[in-house]
Amino acid sequence: MYSVSEYFAAPPNYIVRSRWSCPIPTTDLCSYIFTSPICELPRDPVYIDAEKPETHNISLHGYRRLVKKIAEGLQMSGLLPSQRVLVYSGNNVFYPSLYLGVVAAGGIFTGANPTYTVRELAHQLKESGASFLISSEDSLKTGVEAADSAGLARDRIFIFDDGLLLGDVKGGSGVDRWIKDAGEAGKKYGVGHWSAIVSLSDDFQWKVFRTEEETHQTAAINYSSG
Repeated sequence: MYSVSEYFAAPPNYIVRSRWSCPIPTTDLCSYIFTSPICELPRDPVYIDAEKPETHNISLHGYRRLVKKIAEGLQMSGLLPSQRVLVYSGNNVFYPSLYLGVVAAGGIFTGANPTYTVRELAHQLKESGASFLISSEDSLKTGVEAADSAGLARDRIFIFDDGLLLGDVKGGSGVDRWIKDAGEAGKKYGVGHWSAIVSLSDDFQWKVFRTEEETHQTAAINYSSG
């Protein structure tokens, strides 16, 4: 046991380090995962929806393609470097692509717990300075009320769902297609569907980090584990 004076003179070290390590190159997150925007990548599924595995699965190739399309779509929708995109949704098979698409676009991702109340979400919207809100349809009413409270315009709010079928699934057409849109909820609240921020083109190229200074850019601001 430490006495009080001994504790503050030499506090115990609570850091527990892994026995394993791996080299982390000086590069950006997208290049670390995909190597480059154009290299050949495997088309075997790496993300699979347990309830809809035949239609809702993403290969590394499809993952990169959707990331590039989201990144370009966000920039075309007005996202500027270091602006925040708040995602207020539970998980689905496209969530990783949405997260990395925000990062590839030069934005900062901030995820909100999908059980947040209006007051809690409005606080995060204001505190993070979010420029876009992407919400699940189930949480949309709370999301819109929080956005109104925070002063975020309705044209910066989009419904997020799993309504996208990727073209590289088995038997796919090779072209992304949507099986849902903003629907009645979108009409009721005057918000769009996330397909509106997915570019038709997939020729986007993210900024490649080559210096230590570049790698210090913020990728995410987390307020909870949600």
